[in-house]
Amino acid sequence: MISKKIFIVIIFILLLPVAYSIGISPSSIEIWYEPNKEVSYDYSVRIRQESPQVFMYAKGDLNESITLEQTEAELEPGKWTKFSFTIKFPPKLEPPGLHDNRIGITEASSPSGGGIGVVAGVESILRIRVPYPGRYLELKKFGISTGEVNKPIDFMIELANIGKEDVNDARARIDIKNSKGEVITTLKTEGTPIKKQKTTTLKAQWQTSTPGLYSASGLVIYDENRLEIGEKGFNVGDLIIELINVSAPPILKGEIAKIYADLKSMWNTEIKDVYAELEVKDENGIVVGKSESKTINIPPWTTKNLVLYWDSRNLEVGDYSGKITLHYAEKTDEEMVIIKIKNPSILSILKENILLTAGIIIIVLMLAFNIILVLKKRKNKSK
Repeated sequence: MISKKIFIVIIFILLLPVAYSIGISPSSIEIWYEPNKEVSYDYSVRIRQESPQVFMYAKGDLNESITLEQTEAELEPGKWTKFSFTIKFPPKLEPPGLHDNRIGITEASSPSGGGIGVVAGVESILRIRVPYPGRYLELKKFGISTGEVNKPIDFMIELANIGKEDVNDARARIDIKNSKGEVITTLKTEGTPIKKQKTTTLKAQWQTSTPGLYSASGLVIYDENRLEIGEKGFNVGDLIIELINVSAPPILKGEIAKIYADLKSMWNTEIKDVYAELEVKDENGIVVGKSESKTINIPPWTTKNLVLYWDSRNLEVGDYSGKITLHYAEKTDEEMVIIKIKNPSILSILKENILLTAGIIIIVLMLAFNIILVLKKRKNKSK
């Protein structure tokens, strides 16, 4: 018995070649609405299999206004064939904004000798844009280029005038915030007019000598109107790895020390072959140990943990100074850390010596038992 999941997978595999057997171009068309206007557009169709008959259709809230040149045809496989359609716009169309319609085609398959008959189909998106009353700007894109320290970062605000009137003057203010959410600078673009049904990009630049995580938000002021731009994060990088949160928990005499370090990449591509060296000195400045970490790769703008091990089992109790040297991309960074070696407590000694601990417990219990017996005997004699 074939399970439901396996059946779905089989059907998907069977339909996979069908999904690519028919094509339409362009994949989308956008047309501005004008009352009572009649417009015509071309589109092309291609099939890849020996099933040449196709059917065309229109659907959407304007399908009654759309007239197809043909509703069916026989095509030559592998060749693009051109067709056309005409739209006769009504005197009035509401509401303002985009009206979604489709020009679609289906390919009929009539297998001989039984089997599964499959009909493939594809659609071209037909967007009818009805302008808003007055002046109306739409944010198409808020772009921020990849940032590097001491190099300009580009801010691009792409605006489309989807109103019925021209915009006389459009300009933007961009607030840049640091990782704490504090506004550190404000950029202003130059003003520019935007004709109706046209698109314009407002531009500004900024650069900083400090790498880190930033965000930007803004406000577009056009004539008597305003358009807010939502906050968007961006990074300003340098080929730097920061050694942060370096720590060495105290260890007991006879143990192997572990030193932890978080490595934070401030670069926009992966940094490979990163490793660290540890050099340990005693209170007299004499080197008493060295070790090296494993080699790792750090993805852009991420933090990874690195662990160094130091065999301190032959050293005495005390404080030791460790110098961590980080190696990456022909650069180095250093950080100091104090490593404490302590005497083991009685409890830790007992934990390490299970037999001794068990013997002491037995002796204590025996002593307690003997004391109880003696006390009982004395009590009985007194009676």
